[in-house]
Amino acid sequence: MIDDFGFPHPVGCIDTKEVAPSDPISATYTRLITAYEFFNHRLFAERLPYRLITLQRRSGTFGYFAGDRFGTRDRTAIADEIAMNPVYLREHRLEEVLQTLTHEMVHCEQRHFGKPSRAGYHNKEFAAMMRRVGLVTSTTGLPSGNPTGIASLVSTLRATAVALEGSSGG
Repeated sequence: MIDDFGFPHPVGCIDTKEVAPSDPISATYTRLITAYEFFNHRLFAERLPYRLITLQRRSGTFGYFAGDRFGTRDRTAIADEIAMNPVYLREHRLEEVLQTLTHEMVHCEQRHFGKPSRAGYHNKEFAAMMRRVGLVTSTTGLPSGNPTGIASLVSTLRATAVALEGSSGG
């Protein structure tokens, strides 16, 4: 379903009743936060921490994860960042947007509960975590590609379908 602002979202997943119809910025953030909470519940057993979702126009990227990006001056409250490229949100299908969000959530999971590799590289642990939520990493973008390496791509829609299927049944 496409709303008035051109933002695709699954019916019943992202409720915008409380967002002013003339406020596309709040509507976009509300939808992204709601999608994060939805996938955190369905795919990650609500174990992912608080995060700040931002919109960043970083060239050549759909989104990225940065741990401990935001916090109070005394560092008592710290939050990770998941950034999404607003151009990507506008120009790609819902499944691709939700895959990217879930992909970044896996980076968050690995940072807090695993052993991340160097920036820009997806290691075996990351590939296994992606498979657990129904996504596949691949250096070619195809299931036959190497699951580890630089700039591996999400190549299936399974996580989105599984999570959305579960939402219709309650």
